[in-house]
Amino acid sequence: MGLWVGLEESGLNLITDYQGDALQVEVYSHDDSDMNSLNQNEIWAILEDSGGIMWFGTLGGGINKANPSTRAFGFYQHNPRNANSPAADNITALAYDAIGNSLWIGTADSGLDRMSLVTGAFTHFEADPASLTGLKSNEIVLLDVGPDGTLYVSTADGVLQYYDPEIPGFAPVSIKYMVIASDSETTAIAHDSEGSLWFSQDTGELLRLDSTSGQIGRFQLASSVLPGLEADMVVTIFADANGIIWLGTESQGLVRLDPASGEIKAYQFDGTSSGPSHNSITNIVSDNTGSLWLGTAGGGLNRFDPLTEQFNYYTTQDGCPQTGCLALPRMNLAPYGSAPAMGLRA
Repeated sequence: MGLWVGLEESGLNLITDYQGDALQVEVYSHDDSDMNSLNQNEIWAILEDSGGIMWFGTLGGGINKANPSTRAFGFYQHNPRNANSPAADNITALAYDAIGNSLWIGTADSGLDRMSLVTGAFTHFEADPASLTGLKSNEIVLLDVGPDGTLYVSTADGVLQYYDPEIPGFAPVSIKYMVIASDSETTAIAHDSEGSLWFSQDTGELLRLDSTSGQIGRFQLASSVLPGLEADMVVTIFADANGIIWLGTESQGLVRLDPASGEIKAYQFDGTSSGPSHNSITNIVSDNTGSLWLGTAGGGLNRFDPLTEQFNYYTTQDGCPQTGCLALPRMNLAPYGSAPAMGLRA
């Protein structure tokens, strides 16, 4: 039905249609008088499960979910007297396991939860640095589930781990593949259509873990055109249906990588529609027209057409109803359902 935009302090915007530079937007925020509204306006994570239910991770309100037809919100919050509840209400990351029909929930300081969407049961995982199979930190930063159901976790100490149900427990990717420095911080993770895992590190490396061979490929981001790119942090990764890897960087704009040729191209703010409205790109999703939607940390919402290489910018004047749409310190995006008029898809 559209594109969900989660804001740091202003709840949710649902973009239901766009015509050129104008947006049609529905606004959802906490309302004390409405028990079916969001229970917290600070949104940090969004995803859609295979049944079309939308899930939202909040800071302070636990996990909210939205009925796809009524848009009524329900929520799960920590209850110290009930072990079958979230470990905490500060939710930093969400990931969906379609094979196990379960929701992985990362918290700011209380570890990791797995919620069965069949039974509603919660399983809690807490840090145990002394254990070879424990989480290395309770501060969960990134979560991603591969096509085979494998969960990958990055915590505040920078170690990238994966969950092995045979243990059961967690193991560092660096130990499994013997290639990644254990003190390197993972800054973004994503899977491509072939199941390979892409991840970036604060050392400036972009790596691909091949799903078939288990081999690691390294991609050098620095170039004579953008010598500072290698030192800049990649904060989000998106793999499109054509195998192109798109990178959102902290200060170098949007970067296109063709893994087959190794060709790198950057799109940076230049005051025209040939560049994004801001060089800090925080989130990337696609729609079924092939356009990319970009969240920024200072320039609102962008739409990019990879064929024409042109950007459209959306601010309050174009339908974004929140002033935060002009200067977002954090924006989360998630396509929802399928609306022919808008062309967005999950």
